Amino acid sequence: MSLDTVPSAATQPQRPAHRPRLERKLKQALDNMALRGMAWQDAARAVDYSTASMWKALNTQHAQAYLRKQRQVFRASLVDEATHRMRALSQQDEHRAAAVTATAKLMSEDDQQVAQGSRQSVPGLVVIIETGNNVGSAVGTTIDLTNKPMISSGDGG
Repeated sequence: MSLDTVPSAATQPQRPAHRPRLERKLKQALDNMALRGMAWQDAARAVDYSTASMWKALNTQHAQAYLRKQRQVFRASLVDEATHRMRALSQQDEHRAAAVTATAKLMSEDDQQVAQGSRQSVPGLVVIIETGNNVGSAVGTTIDLTNKPMISSGDGG
């Protein structure tokens, strides 16, 4: 065979990039995990998919990516439900602190904040100093260092 009969790389047809596809049963099992909260073994058995195949699939990037995406969809679907729950909490009179917190969350414009819990992390440090007379009471000395630099960079010292 001569060299001039072998097609060069430039003349060979380019194959499209291989995109892994999820099998129907695997996709159903992953949906069971993400949307119904099933354990991976139970999700596989529910759609008649072997647990060995499920374990093998869970170690692939495309299955993990699909699972991540479905979990994001699930979390996004909870925002409306959480908003309605916050509304119910804000209108009740039994637990006033919960009502105030729920109302504050509802009044915020950020949907993500409603979906999150009531705790927010901010950099800094809060120190509460209590003496023997006021332990457990609302009285105390609070030192709030939140978002304040501890070392001054202006004078070099």
